[in-house]
Amino acid sequence: MEPPATLSRDEFNRACQVFVHELPKVPDETNGSQYAGFGTWNWAKHGSIPNWGYLIRTSSSKPLRIEDKAQDNLFEDGDELTEQDDESCAPTNEGVTERVYFHESIVWHPTYMVPTYYFQAVNSGGSPVSLDQVINTARFRRRTLLDMAGEVAEHSIHPTETTNAQFPLLSNGDHPITGAPHWYFHPCETSAAIREILSQTLDVPWDSSNNECLLRWFKAWLAVLTTAIDLNK
Repeated sequence: MEPPATLSRDEFNRACQVFVHELPKVPDETNGSQYAGFGTWNWAKHGSIPNWGYLIRTSSSKPLRIEDKAQDNLFEDGDELTEQDDESCAPTNEGVTERVYFHESIVWHPTYMVPTYYFQAVNSGGSPVSLDQVINTARFRRRTLLDMAGEVAEHSIHPTETTNAQFPLLSNGDHPITGAPHWYFHPCETSAAIREILSQTLDVPWDSSNNECLLRWFKAWLAVLTTAIDLNK
């Protein structure tokens, strides 16, 4: 049986439970780092609905240096880079490079029936930061985001515009469980990408009652997610 392109809510819950309780593995030559770099997550239960929950974690990311942005070649012709002052001549001020703090969730999307990455981004004082500040952190693989943007344009997703580029994969909406406003990666292309990965990597017949199959499916989704963001930065 071929692996499915979606998961039921119950399958998502079980996949997350297996993932959270999986013992860390040291990469070797056979499996490399295919599923490495996903970070540490915790399971949060729904306040009133039994057996329903989502994955959560809090992390932070540093702003990109201006030379890092230049290497991405994301500026259009005519845009200018502002030259930074010589750091050796300036007083040390950690606030200049204040980190962005992410409150992250992986939640089952009831419409697309796939996991979806939701996040809120704030500064050290807890105030929301702009989308430009979010995108300009080491968390986001900026070039990949732009490449993906062209691929999903046909789905007529309204893009979110920043001063530098358009990112139609990022949408703003309410968290499916908490109801709080979040940014999230639109899951329109998720199913096709996961099916392609599993068709090449899953070496056992699909069985939704097999926890290993569910774990492999969930890690395939994480592999798709981490083409756009770096969960370790």
